[in-house]
Amino acid sequence: MARILDKLVAFDSNPAPLVARLVARGYAVLVAHDAAQLETIALRQRPDLVVGDLSARGSSPVAVCERFKTNVRLRHVPIVVVTRRGELESKLAAVNGGADDYLVEPYDEAELVARINRAIARSRASLDANPLTRLPGNVSIKAEVAERLTTGENFAVLFIDLDNFKAFNDRYGFDRGDEALRVLGDIVLEAVENDGNGTPRDFAGNIGGDDFVVVTSVDRAEPVAARVCQLVDERMVFLYDDADQRAGFVTSVDRKGRDRVFPLISVSVAIVTNEHCRFGHHSEVSAIGTELKTYLKQLTGSCFMKNRRHPNAVPHATANVAGASPGELAAPARLRG
Repeated sequence: MARILDKLVAFDSNPAPLVARLVARGYAVLVAHDAAQLETIALRQRPDLVVGDLSARGSSPVAVCERFKTNVRLRHVPIVVVTRRGELESKLAAVNGGADDYLVEPYDEAELVARINRAIARSRASLDANPLTRLPGNVSIKAEVAERLTTGENFAVLFIDLDNFKAFNDRYGFDRGDEALRVLGDIVLEAVENDGNGTPRDFAGNIGGDDFVVVTSVDRAEPVAARVCQLVDERMVFLYDDADQRAGFVTSVDRKGRDRVFPLISVSVAIVTNEHCRFGHHSEVSAIGTELKTYLKQLTGSCFMKNRRHPNAVPHATANVAGASPGELAAPARLRG
């Protein structure tokens, strides 16, 4: 199998020399000529790194870095700034603006490659990014929840899990299964950013497989969950062959080796907040999320549920199915504590 090349975006007023050096070193290189194009390319292509003179064409290195670091899709992309001035002020501006590293021209090509590779490796190690969806993995998710617990702020964690995904994988194979996971990753990000309402404090991660997590504010939790349900129902159906779409189900083998009819993919979203109780550890948040998801998976269709747990009270939740507005809640469902 061919080696997957690291994908870079070069941003420079005269990118040809930089691009030639990078291509000769074995990188896949895309070129952006201004800040707007840089952001567009990065959003579409999900590069491993951005490199170049971020002051090109009147842009500000600080402004460019801040745009990346406050975008839920781009905040994890490392940036190496090439500056044509060696003054301390220029270096500090780049780093303080969010750049991961910098180089001062003239620079040695071997140093350029070393700094790029180090920035990519550091980013991957710190994010433990899922190689398929490029979203942060379990280590980063735990750290994000732990940080919210430390600050004492109110927050919500959405545990997102596809229903009937195994049957889909068995029916169509792992390649199409991977495509379903990529689609879900895009759906999660789109739901978080719905109508431009995403905030720098929002976080999206991929525990592994079809298990995704969003950390957001309490007031945004249910709208984000409702949007995930809506988009899954709208888009996942197109991953099926026409005959299966028309039938509305697939035939596969269950975990006991028996032939069964499975509905098309839907999604369960468990919402856990600390509005009415205080958690001491991220595992406590995860435990309630697992409890809610177990209940949701007994229901039909895409749905979400939010915990209403109070200290020393009987735990319960409210559920919402896709197609209903966020305010149209189903009857409370009792869960075991």
